[in-house]
Amino acid sequence: MTNEDINESQCHPLKIKNDALTLKYQKKVYFIMGGYENMLVNLTNELTKSLKKEPNNAFELSYRGKIFFIMGKYDEAFEDLTRLLKIEPDNILALKYRGEINYMMKNYKKSIDDLKELNQMIYGQRSDENHNDSNTKLI
Repeated sequence: MTNEDINESQCHPLKIKNDALTLKYQKKVYFIMGGYENMLVNLTNELTKSLKKEPNNAFELSYRGKIFFIMGKYDEAFEDLTRLLKIEPDNILALKYRGEINYMMKNYKKSIDDLKELNQMIYGQRSDENHNDSNTKLI
């Protein structure tokens, strides 16, 4: 802290209080986020142990894949979700997350393919099909 900072702080005591308050809350946020991250790491470790015993457990693959996604571990999430889709090919959540991961990893064609397949599952039609029913007017 310089003399100029001291003089300025005497003129603006509210600024110091705001800075101190910001630091106080910043510490709390970092503490919470650190605890949250540790909890996620512990959860993935437990799920990994369980998946070694039962590698095709769809619930655990889904859960761990989503946690990896939240943690930003996209390669691991992609691997789990792809394994899950081999077990449950119609798993909408796995396909949705995998489509998002492909997009984040700049695999745009794969992302579009996943999202088209998702659209097919949900709506029963391909998004690239032409729809000409009696209620549609062509201009």
